[in-house]
Amino acid sequence: MKKLPVVASVSLGAALLTAVAAPSAWARTAAPHYPGAIAPTTLTVWADAPTGGYPDQQPAVAAFEKAYPQIHVNMVYVPDQGYGQKVQTALAGNSAPDVWLYFQPVDFFGRGNIQNLTSYIKRDHLDTNQWFQPITRLRFTYKGDYYAVPASTGGAGMAFSGMLYNKQLFKQAGITAPTGDYTIDQFAAMAKKLTDSKKVIYGTDIGATQAYAFYSQLAWNFGTDVTSPDGRKFTGYMNSANMKRALNWMIGLQKSGVAIPPSINSAVGGSFGPFYTGHVAMAFDGLWDLQQMRKASFGVGVMRLPSVPGHTSYAWADSIGYAMWAKSTHKDAAWAWLTFISGPAWGRVAASKYSIATPVQALWPQLGLAKDELLSGFYAQRTQSFRLPSYERSQFFGECAAPFTTAYSKALRTGQDIGPLVDAATTQGQSCLDKNYSQIK
Repeated sequence: MKKLPVVASVSLGAALLTAVAAPSAWARTAAPHYPGAIAPTTLTVWADAPTGGYPDQQPAVAAFEKAYPQIHVNMVYVPDQGYGQKVQTALAGNSAPDVWLYFQPVDFFGRGNIQNLTSYIKRDHLDTNQWFQPITRLRFTYKGDYYAVPASTGGAGMAFSGMLYNKQLFKQAGITAPTGDYTIDQFAAMAKKLTDSKKVIYGTDIGATQAYAFYSQLAWNFGTDVTSPDGRKFTGYMNSANMKRALNWMIGLQKSGVAIPPSINSAVGGSFGPFYTGHVAMAFDGLWDLQQMRKASFGVGVMRLPSVPGHTSYAWADSIGYAMWAKSTHKDAAWAWLTFISGPAWGRVAASKYSIATPVQALWPQLGLAKDELLSGFYAQRTQSFRLPSYERSQFFGECAAPFTTAYSKALRTGQDIGPLVDAATTQGQSCLDKNYSQIK
């Protein structure tokens, strides 16, 4: 081999050194800068939704991907039927999505397969007080840590609830709807005046089922609850004297003929209930049915639920949210999705374009929602006392509360005293809770 001149050899060596060093320097200067320093990835998101999803969900995906072009969102719409069980099966089989729309009770967070978000919140200095409180904290924290965030998506977002009333029927009856506090006696008087048997008009749907004890704050206003705060006790709650008083008041509305009978209640109204047929003057509902409220030709108004003298009056609110799988391999991308979907940027779009009741409190007055003819009635309740809904405290509530439902139905059907029936139901329900919780390690 012919030798190179010394000068040429030195020059070649320098060139080689430059060539070796160059790729590293090039990588530092020319590598693409991804938003959030998150590497390109596909994020799998599950949502409980109708076929094709809610109208806002695909636009939310598009807006997120515009903000994070390196993240592709694989949005999977899971049928409503059995959604919760499908999520639990996926978690148990280590095949869960990165994030999913969260509906389960708060004690599911203690199972260890849902990501604790506290470190992310602290790292990014995320202000959790941007959301309506205390309900968001009650709904998505476990032992002081956040495990999910509220979402401006999926039809409802923040679901404040109240007693809806039919404006047309109120006007015909010459009744002015109360704008503040009113009592159970005043409610019963309004229901009686609104009832018209010839026109098949009922004053209310309270008492048709046990739902007002489970799914509204009515029981709280009577100074009682279905379960203990941690969801593990029915005894002393489901069978308390105040619960029996609340149930007897509900049954009394049925006996007086001012409430829609159970048989008719279950047969009419479709998925939205008989109130929207125009034949029930007052009914409990929440912002998850906002679109249906706006469509009602008779005009919908919002009142608080009636108070019970001597007891604190409560408001009722709920929220859908998103949780992250603890074993996700795309946690930074998942956290980006959680902060986006729960934050003001998307919340503003969701509220103004898709009528989503965003959980971002500051947006309500900014967007005029606080003065909206319908939404203002819900917004006004934000300063009342709140509790976590009883069915969201215990993962075994649905199964173990079944005897209570049976007891109430039997009292309506047979006229038996609700007291002994609820006592027996409480014993059965408590046994069910104790058995289920004893099997959790």
